[in-house]
Amino acid sequence: EVPVVEEVPVVEEAPVVEDVPDLLFQVPPELTDAGVEEEPTPVPAAPELPVVAEEAPAAPLIELGAVEAAPLEDLEDEGSSDVLPPGPATVSLSFSAPRIADRDIQQKVDVCNSVLTEVAGIIDDYNGPGTGQAAIQLLLDGAPTAFSLLFHGIEVSHKGELSFEPFLDNLRRRPPAEHRRLLSRGLMDLIERGLSSSCEELPEDAIETLLERVVGYQQRMRS
Repeated sequence: EVPVVEEVPVVEEAPVVEDVPDLLFQVPPELTDAGVEEEPTPVPAAPELPVVAEEAPAAPLIELGAVEAAPLEDLEDEGSSDVLPPGPATVSLSFSAPRIADRDIQQKVDVCNSVLTEVAGIIDDYNGPGTGQAAIQLLLDGAPTAFSLLFHGIEVSHKGELSFEPFLDNLRRRPPAEHRRLLSRGLMDLIERGLSSSCEELPEDAIETLLERVVGYQQRMRS
């Protein structure tokens, strides 16, 4: 038997859609960038700067010290016929350092003498009597130029002490503003030179003994 072939159905082609007219997709000109006028962007105004007033010139500094004003009648302005009102003839201002009392000077000289006598005594113990006095006298005669006036003409005692009255007279010859500085520095210089020279001449055990006896002299000198 011959097989029966079934007929294949014919598929119809889909209709072709024609191109849509471009007119349907055109954008109105008022909606495009070309049809819209851009408004100018406002520019912010610059802030006003504050007006800075010129500073008045600083008043001249007045150096401290003894100040003496001239008589008021001599202080007329140049080119002016105005007369200054009457007043005191002279005005004096003094800014000098306070005067150091004699008891304070005596206290510092006593501290210095307590150290010098220890130095002179221990030198006598190791080098013979009188050597300590001679060593202290050499320290006074060889004082630095800055302090030489303090010890001018002073002779130490056999214990190595300074004479207070000649020392005070030498100090009073200087201006009062220099008294405190000369007193403290001059006596400290004398003490330190005495201890330094002793350390060079004495054995180690004598040096230790000397330093133990004079400990605390710096604090007593500042008090």
